[in-house]
Amino acid sequence: MKHNELHKKVPSSATEEIEPSRPPPPPPSYAADPPDITAGFSRLNLAQRQSAKPIRDQCIAHLKLLECFHELRETVATTDGLYGIWDDFVPSNLTERDQAALLTKIREKRWSIYVAQAAKRFELWWTHCAEPKSTMMKSSDKETSPDTWKRNISMIIEKTNLPPIDVLMVWHTFMLNPRDYLGDCIRYGKRGLWANGFPWDAVNACIDNDSFEYETRKEAHEFFKSRTGKPYDAFKMPSKVKIKCLICREPIACPWTTCDHSLLWTGSLPGEGGLGFAEKGFSKACPSCHFLVNHEKLKGRNFYIDVLRLKQNDTPMPGTLLDHNGMFGQSHSLSQYERFPNRLLNPDLLGNWIIMGVNPKVQKQGELGDLEVIRTHIENGLKDRTIVRRATGSPSRSRLKRPERIAIRRMMSCYWDNHSMFSIDLVGAVIRQGVFIEKMHAIDWLHSPSIGATMDRLLIKYSRFFDIMGKHSDRVSVPTLDVDLAWHTHQLCCKSYYAYATAKTGTFIDRDNKIDENRLPDAFE
Repeated sequence: MKHNELHKKVPSSATEEIEPSRPPPPPPSYAADPPDITAGFSRLNLAQRQSAKPIRDQCIAHLKLLECFHELRETVATTDGLYGIWDDFVPSNLTERDQAALLTKIREKRWSIYVAQAAKRFELWWTHCAEPKSTMMKSSDKETSPDTWKRNISMIIEKTNLPPIDVLMVWHTFMLNPRDYLGDCIRYGKRGLWANGFPWDAVNACIDNDSFEYETRKEAHEFFKSRTGKPYDAFKMPSKVKIKCLICREPIACPWTTCDHSLLWTGSLPGEGGLGFAEKGFSKACPSCHFLVNHEKLKGRNFYIDVLRLKQNDTPMPGTLLDHNGMFGQSHSLSQYERFPNRLLNPDLLGNWIIMGVNPKVQKQGELGDLEVIRTHIENGLKDRTIVRRATGSPSRSRLKRPERIAIRRMMSCYWDNHSMFSIDLVGAVIRQGVFIEKMHAIDWLHSPSIGATMDRLLIKYSRFFDIMGKHSDRVSVPTLDVDLAWHTHQLCCKSYYAYATAKTGTFIDRDNKIDENRLPDAFE
């Protein structure tokens, strides 16, 4: 049909009735319902807890969890007045740029306090909720390879006993430091917890697909409170933490922060002069005996307790359980060197000497030992040829061999920047992990329509990355962000990751989260 035939014929007579024009046809109709942006992560199959390698749905569930942590950080950081720290501490006479920078510091401060509090709550969960009937390891215990350990069926984490989100966050970070986590699980007798791995199915079911909020059942709240005596909600925690005086053992109520006054947010170092438990400069006098407690004294106290455990229970010192390849239960020629610190700290050698040097019942208040005092004791002891010969078991030895010196440094590294009961400073580890979380949030793979294909590709790259590490063990291999996601996900399946890493590389590879995260985008391809 021609174009002019589409129109009505013009009437030949003025008296002829003209037919009214019809309205134009409506536009094409479209589907009323918008696309489901949660489709890529709302129906995950996570029943397989310990697959040989990470699977697609585990990686996607991990992204959901990381987004949940991101939302938690945003909530904590922007809650005005939390811990007595207010946004209006920012002076009005600053430039707009300086005001923004100080506001960022204020929000980072709230988060650092929250993380410090979370780490203390994790200690309670670890002691009273996670295999609470476990006993400390003894040197005489039978050593078997971790990839043969059985799951602890009685310690399965479900919706009814899931920890609070802050505790879950610390536990997640701890597992991402696999050698430290394995070593502490062995020392504290929590092999079943280690073998169980991360409870993906239960955790994923508690994270809302739209808001990414973490919500557990009432039974989980009651379980945590009944075991720890603390509220499930971290925001309901007391404003002070109680620790025992190292001298008189009376409780000391320590504030988490003393930066709850605007005057402490002025000057060249705003917010950095705090004396609270969550701050570097922590210092608090005991109200009973006036002993001044600080983080350095707490580090010395932890070393003292561990030496006592070695003496009384034959529990090895932290950092002395795994071999130079990060493995356990393997007999080889270097085993005698890696356990050397335990022999050196035997009561008949340096053990009693150190105990007397830092024992609060013996030393005067001002002389109570910290780590520097302990290091001096060890260095002086190693100058004694008799002690060296007895510790090494060699009548002709007067100096330590390199593996023995490394073993001592490895043991001491568990204390230098760490005043907790674990082999690692979990507060610092959580803060560092936040960099990776923010990068995952920025990429936002969760809402990509091709999220499944993206996960499949990064899992292939992850396998190739391990092949590279196995062939070039003499070099440091740094992953790209997508490979790092697969790597982190695999480490949360502790038993399968141990078997995979040791089979591929002969080493239980420890993901070093101190590597500059800014290097990741330009790393392995």
